[in-house]
Amino acid sequence: MGTCARVPLFFDVSGITANNTITDATLKVWNPTFGTILDTIIVKGSAWGGGGETTTLSTSDYDNLDFSTAYSSKNLSWSGSGAYNNFTMNATAISDMNTNGYLNCFLIEGDYDYDGQSPPLDEYPAGAAVEYLDATNKIKVELTYVPSGYGNNVIGVASANIKKVNEVGTADISNVIGVSG
Repeated sequence: MGTCARVPLFFDVSGITANNTITDATLKVWNPTFGTILDTIIVKGSAWGGGGETTTLSTSDYDNLDFSTAYSSKNLSWSGSGAYNNFTMNATAISDMNTNGYLNCFLIEGDYDYDGQSPPLDEYPAGAAVEYLDATNKIKVELTYVPSGYGNNVIGVASANIKKVNEVGTADISNVIGVSG
C-alpha cells in the first residue's frame, strides 16, 4: 500500500478578529521542489492542542483532522517548483476563523486520503513538498477583513428599521459610542 502525507497547519488570527471580521481568506503554500501530484485539499484540523495551546506535534496529531469539514475545494493540482499553491478558503473556514480567532487545518491529498481510498502499492500521491521553516517563502494565510462595529445596525437591527434611538431621530445620529455608521 502507498502512503498519504498530511500537513497540519495553525494560524493565530485573533489579533485581526478582535476588532475586525474576516470576509475572504487564501492559504498559500510554497512548493520548493519540481513536480505535481494529485489534487490536494484543506480540511478542518484539531492538532496543535486544538486551539494552539502547544507548538509541538505528536504522532496522535496525524489523525486530528475532520474529513467531513472541507475548508477549500479539492480541485487544485499541486503546482510546479518555485510557485505558491493558493487555496481559497470557503465560508466554513472563514466563519471558524471569525469565531475561534485561529485557523487550524490540514493540507491533505484529495484523491485518496480525502476520499477514503488506499493509494496503489508503491505510489506516494501526497508527496507535496512543504517546508515549515522557509524564511523566504513562508506558508501564509492572506486575509481580507472589514472593521467590526456599528455597521449601520444596532444589536442586529438594520438602520432602515430604526426610527429613533433614545428619542433621537436616526438622521441626527452620526455615530454610536464613537463608531460612525
